[in-house]
Amino acid sequence: MWYEFSNKRITKELIDAKKRGVDVKICLGKSMLDTAADTLVEFLEADIEVEVAQEGRVLLVKIALLDDTVMLGSANMSVNAFQSNIEDIVLFHGLERKSKDTNNVFAAVG
Repeated sequence: MWYEFSNKRITKELIDAKKRGVDVKICLGKSMLDTAADTLVEFLEADIEVEVAQEGRVLLVKIALLDDTVMLGSANMSVNAFQSNIEDIVLFHGLERKSKDTNNVFAAVG
């Protein structure tokens, strides 16, 4: 779940992962409909499930579920976040599927 997602390299990697059969789902802040519409179109064209947060809901925590790994942190997926900002990201490896179910995450922001 990201408020901003404009990093083209990460966008490409996620699309490539989807093509390899990885289950990729993305939740974005509503502002992404305007600020990074081209990225949103790329995800949709790659058949990646995208959920947009409701009006008035702000995504503060960023979460990525990657196979048996959960990434949790403050960084948006933007070049600025990784080059200029002071961000935090924590990785949890080896988690069982039941501990990282995405259904509740998507229901909370949708």
